[in-house]
Amino acid sequence: MRRRPPPEGQAAADGSALEARVAERLCYSLAFYREGELVGRAQLHWHDGATADIVDLYVVPEWRGQGLGKAIVRQCVAVARTLGARLITAHTSPHNRPAHRAFVALGFRPRDEEQHLELPLE
Repeated sequence: MRRRPPPEGQAAADGSALEARVAERLCYSLAFYREGELVGRAQLHWHDGATADIVDLYVVPEWRGQGLGKAIVRQCVAVARTLGARLITAHTSPHNRPAHRAFVALGFRPRDEEQHLELPLE
């Protein structure tokens, strides 16, 4: 069951109140369509005025294997460049071979090994 977030201004679990502000131009969600059908998506996250991350690259399973991952990455790069990015990073694991191959084929190079952490909410 999906629950709604707490009302604005409600105290956090540790008792401290947090004020949430929605900032424009910090996260772009891009959806990609072919003949009116959603075929993939990605997000651009901004860390500063010149660096963007491509995250959550996704191609609908029925459309995989047709080069759409690379096409989506190219579009993300074009959007980021238009918005003033001077550096683009991508977050993916080598275990996600299709996405990793797409980024490497387009000139992205490994920088750091990243460790993903999780917290079960049960």
